Amino acid sequence: ASEGQPRHLLNSLCTALAILIIHINENWTNFVEHLSQELSDSVDHATCLLLILKYMASDCDNDSIVVEDSIRNNFFQFIDSIAPKVFDQIFNQWAMKLL
Repeated sequence: ASEGQPRHLLNSLCTALAILIIHINENWTNFVEHLSQELSDSVDHATCLLLILKYMASDCDNDSIVVEDSIRNNFFQFIDSIAPKVFDQIFNQWAMKLL
């Protein structure tokens, strides 16, 4: 997080967004792709995106988050399919900035 921004607030917001994505993913299938395009333009934004992905993966396995098993299983498959693309997008975009 940038100076002056509480780390716990950033973590809470990223966690909340990750949980929201778990619940809306089947109805808004390109939300993560849209989010990755919007959050890849700066180091702070890319850090947030990576935190959101981290929480998506860890919170999807959290039984205290109430979601149907079929949605949870489909979301695991979704994460497996989207993660490499998101990482590639971040790395490629930053590689171009370094050149």
